[in-house]
Amino acid sequence: MMQKLRISSGAVADGWMDDVGTSGGTSFDDLRGLYRPMARGSRRAQVGEGGRMATGSDMFALTFRDSPIGMALLDSSGHYVEVNDAFGRILGRPADHFMGRHFGEYTHPDDLPRDIELMQQLYRDELPFYQVQKRFLHREGDTIWARVTVSDMPV
Repeated sequence: MMQKLRISSGAVADGWMDDVGTSGGTSFDDLRGLYRPMARGSRRAQVGEGGRMATGSDMFALTFRDSPIGMALLDSSGHYVEVNDAFGRILGRPADHFMGRHFGEYTHPDDLPRDIELMQQLYRDELPFYQVQKRFLHREGDTIWARVTVSDMPV
């Protein structure tokens, strides 16, 4: 059974998250806790270590870490370099579990060939980014549907 979760918030990122669904034992209530709003101008979003204003890479690190949306950084061979806690919760694992593992381990086998082809097109600069609906594999064996946006990030 696929359930839809629609969230609109006046928080940091205005917009809609849609087509997030589950099959098996993961319930709608399990997903609801993954999304927590952070108000514009929130002290948590602006203050870095030592109470100073976060800028540049500090702001990226805070946003990545505290985002209620699952985020991951992969190297050019498809291995996880960094994963935030929200991404880990979606797949039922701690964030550090993913380090050095290939994204294909958590992608539904029927979706993997398409993912690999799109990533290759991205790395050949044939696409500026891509967005797909795909299935992830949860630790409990459930299939998690998600809309994924992938882009190349200069280092």
